[in-house]
Amino acid sequence: MTALRALRFLLGLLFLCWSLCSCLEWPEVGGEGQPCVANGTCVSGLACVDGQCVSLDASDGDEDANGKTDGDADGDADGDTDNNTDSDTGGVHLWSRRFGSTGWDTGYSVAVDSGGNVLVTGSFLGTVNFGGDDLTSNGDDDIFLAKYDTYGNHIWSKHFGAADGDGGTSVSIDGSGNVLMTGSFRGTVNFGGNDLTSAGWNNIFLAKFDGDGHHIWSKHFGANHIGETGNSVSVDGDRNVLVTGKFLGTVNFGGDDLTSEGDEDIFLAKYDSDGNHLWSKRFGADGYDNGQSVSVDGNGNVLVTGYFNGRVSFGGPYFTSFGNHSDIFLAKFDDGGNHIWSKQFGSGSYDEGYSVSVDQDGNVFATGIFQQIVSFGGEDLISEGDLDIFLAKFSSNGSHIWSKRFGSYDEDIGTSVSVDRSGDILVTGQFHDTVNFGGDDLTSADNYDIFMMKCGR
Repeated sequence: MTALRALRFLLGLLFLCWSLCSCLEWPEVGGEGQPCVANGTCVSGLACVDGQCVSLDASDGDEDANGKTDGDADGDADGDTDNNTDSDTGGVHLWSRRFGSTGWDTGYSVAVDSGGNVLVTGSFLGTVNFGGDDLTSNGDDDIFLAKYDTYGNHIWSKHFGAADGDGGTSVSIDGSGNVLMTGSFRGTVNFGGNDLTSAGWNNIFLAKFDGDGHHIWSKHFGANHIGETGNSVSVDGDRNVLVTGKFLGTVNFGGDDLTSEGDEDIFLAKYDSDGNHLWSKRFGADGYDNGQSVSVDGNGNVLVTGYFNGRVSFGGPYFTSFGNHSDIFLAKFDDGGNHIWSKQFGSGSYDEGYSVSVDQDGNVFATGIFQQIVSFGGEDLISEGDLDIFLAKFSSNGSHIWSKRFGSYDEDIGTSVSVDRSGDILVTGQFHDTVNFGGDDLTSADNYDIFMMKCGR
């Protein structure tokens, strides 16, 4: 599954194939009708759409396909709202940017604050200009963090790294505009405070910056093992920070030591706005287990998805994966980390949850991959060939509401799901060959293409 990491830049920032569910009709865009200037920009307050400058209300219809829309129960931007493109409510392209060197450059996560400013993180190799000064990696891949205004203009950009491979995998924004970032590094890295030195191989980092990019605090966690990373970070309405990922060996996240059982285990940890440890937990079997995505509802409850292999409990019943491959888990905890409910879905082949999101009513949405036959609580879903995409909705108490599959004979992957403030659902990922997402058939150009889908609740 290493190809998935390489695809997340495109899946996060570019939409080469755009699919609209038949249950929705997006409104027409209105505008001033003035031509854009030569470089495709307009004066402040306007945006360039198909060569014309139009007025847009940046606060209308925030859309998120990066896995989280957090805040209070009314959907206010008191937590974080993560997005991966700037578009109006009509789904019309507003702007896009490319950054890169001759090396392997990848964007993993993007977030949008309440003012419409865009934060993006990932990794790069060599020298890259994100709109400000040139940034040059320190040997192997470095972490980058960049901020743009609502029209795509560069505000600031930074890089962090040691001589070995480092990457930012997830970014989130709290209600004050502060930026949270997680990922992994190897060696010695400084995020603006004290030096952080990994314990041999890759370690997890968690860092907080203010809206101007100034360091507030940073932490690292890990043992002397490869493969430890923070995969997802989220912020609740009280600015508390949730992070999930995987670790191996014995790691202390600020409380008691946590020791993995066999191979990599899942971790889930919570910190207050000052970075003080509140609680941390591990879940795992004797196989490979991974926390892929975390989200927070309006009551501070925590949702996590990922996959496991073996026998595991998330605080409730024990689950045993089917066969020798991974199964999907979806678990809910209260704000103190106490188990509320947990579920398992699997077929005996590769089944993995990649993203979870919560709407303002506490309903839970999850996407990822499955193979063969899987039931999410309704009718069986049967993959067409290799991996297929699943999209499932559950109530706040974990009851199945609906579930769907999309795919062709090859590998099709749902990497991220989110819910906008109107309750509409956005999903992105990759597909190959011809797939129908509820509208017209989409056919990939040759190899794997990107899709984005929006549909009603």
